[in-house]
Amino acid sequence: KKNGVNKTYYSSSNSGVIKITHSELSNGVSIYSGTFDAILYNKDKPSETVRVSDGRFDINSLTLNK
Repeated sequence: KKNGVNKTYYSSSNSGVIKITHSELSNGVSIYSGTFDAILYNKDKPSETVRVSDGRFDINSLTLNK
């Protein structure tokens, strides 16, 4: 949110990288960790882009899609 305005950004084909750095399966639960880097474009003004770098994530299959 900038100046009271919400903006939505999307990725496009081949605009970033997702790297899985760790995966684990224990008792039927999958956990994935990794990093990402991408250039995203504004939904309402596609010429406006932002770069997300050094992003990281942890995904637990128990909480995914809930």
